[in-house]
Amino acid sequence: MKINSIAPALLLGITALIIGHFFSLKIVEDSKAVARIKLESTEPLLMVNRIMNINEWNPISKTAQKTAMDEHDRIIAQANEWQEKIDRHSIIVMWLAFVLMSITALLYLKSNYFNAAMAMALAFAALLFLRIGVDAPAMEIQVYSEDLNISIKLSGKAIYEDLQNDRYLKHIPFLEFFKHKEIGFDHKFHGKIYYQYQSKSILESIVLLFKANNQVVALALLLFSVIFPLLKVIFNIWILLWPRTGQWEGFSSIVYYLGKWSMADVFVVSMFLAYLSFHNMGQQGVTVDSQVSIGFYFFLAYVIVSITSGILTQNWIRQYYKSKQMQ
Repeated sequence: MKINSIAPALLLGITALIIGHFFSLKIVEDSKAVARIKLESTEPLLMVNRIMNINEWNPISKTAQKTAMDEHDRIIAQANEWQEKIDRHSIIVMWLAFVLMSITALLYLKSNYFNAAMAMALAFAALLFLRIGVDAPAMEIQVYSEDLNISIKLSGKAIYEDLQNDRYLKHIPFLEFFKHKEIGFDHKFHGKIYYQYQSKSILESIVLLFKANNQVVALALLLFSVIFPLLKVIFNIWILLWPRTGQWEGFSSIVYYLGKWSMADVFVVSMFLAYLSFHNMGQQGVTVDSQVSIGFYFFLAYVIVSITSGILTQNWIRQYYKSKQMQ
């Protein structure tokens, strides 16, 4: 059966978007839960908690250190269980997009609307990926030291010079004995000591930037990672439904200028990669470990799918105008 309408592709796309929205909510909620759990896992190993715990300084018993590390591992195990759920739901979303494109391709295989239908399917998949990409955590940053060694040294000479007057020497006659002595010890805190942990989505980062009065960066991130990508997909669907609107001067100008920013999505992803690689450098025994999270991968999927959808839409429009001129 030869289909000569874009309506079935639109219906399939809307259906897939509705189904995918349920799983996208689960992915976002669970990924934020993982971020909260991981933040909780750093609590026993925070620098202030470990250093201010007198039991951690016990040179004989390591019970306090072992307790802190065991608590951290227990909470991380919970986070891993949640992560498995996120992975399952992510696979379902990817399969849903694949099934949408496969069914659309089979329905329109012999139709003149093949390019339009595939562009429509990809556009709805892009919307789904974008929704997860901007709302789920995109990056995770941990700042910590491992097996931190703290040296405590007391210089007898420095103490003697600070206290050197008749009044102090009279009450501490043996102070001169320590004048050339150094007293101290080294203590190692086994495992990790955390200074900071953050896991943020693109939307959360934008909100934080606005709150920090960094409006320029926040606005740029909002435009290039949320507003422009969303408008591009919406206009893409609009043109597929009403191809004649491509001839409207105002509308075509909007599409043209959005098209000029088509690589802005890739630019945002590149900036994330540069940011993450920069923060993977440790200094003076402090490790800054940055990792991409599920939101980054879905945003990257959006970039690839939306560009492909745009190319198919352009091919369809050229085909549509050519057929109209021949009539």
